[in-house]
Amino acid sequence: MNYKVDYEKQSELEKFTKSIFRKYKLKGWKIEFVLSKKISRKTRIIAQTLPISEKILINSYSVVLINDVEKLKGCILHEIGHILNHCRPEHDENFKQICKDIGCPYDEPTFSEIEMRNRI
Repeated sequence: MNYKVDYEKQSELEKFTKSIFRKYKLKGWKIEFVLSKKISRKTRIIAQTLPISEKILINSYSVVLINDVEKLKGCILHEIGHILNHCRPEHDENFKQICKDIGCPYDEPTFSEIEMRNRI
């Protein structure tokens, strides 16, 4: 199969994420598109990096449309909710409140769930 990264989608997500980082004063944090999300939580915190799997940005002739950008923005907000919750992975009441405050339902699917649904 011929796969190619949708760079237009990637650019839109980068701009969106950077604007959210600025809005919530997450200085030093950056978004990074990687082939694998196998980066430890500790490494992500130390490096202040939100890794996004490039797999969610792949279009192919055999895959109609993997994801719309708005769904991916919701995933980014979900992950930023974790950052704002002191980088804790739990979906506790504080996390749910943060997600509500930033405009993301706490049950927004994660990138891993999207990848699994699309069997990438």
